[in-house]
Amino acid sequence: MEGYPWWPCLVYNHPFDGTFIREKGKSVRVHVQFFDDGPTRGWVSKRLLKPYTGSKSKEAQKGGHFYSSKSEILRAMQRADEALNKDKIKRLELAVCDEPSEPEEEEETEVRHSIISVKGVMGGEVMCVQ
Repeated sequence: MEGYPWWPCLVYNHPFDGTFIREKGKSVRVHVQFFDDGPTRGWVSKRLLKPYTGSKSKEAQKGGHFYSSKSEILRAMQRADEALNKDKIKRLELAVCDEPSEPEEEEETEVRHSIISVKGVMGGEVMCVQ
């Protein structure tokens, strides 16, 4: 989310709406659960999402775009790595957070159902929010 460091997350259906994509005009937001202590969730702009390819990837190593030495991000990366080793069905079982991390927007939106992909974003994908 804007103003925060990058963070690994899991794309999954909103626990009450049953969808993971919201569109309003040209704005597309994706519902995610963050891999952190006491999982949190929220709607993030699709433009801030990048595929997470693991802590051993070049981007996650020193000098890479996603490199961090912060202990909380390293723990989140470990959880994201564990999720990457699961199939999508098992990954979605990791989605346990039904409390929003911030007040949810109650704006008028066009909602797409989870079977729709928005240019590579599917439910169960492990991503990074920048």
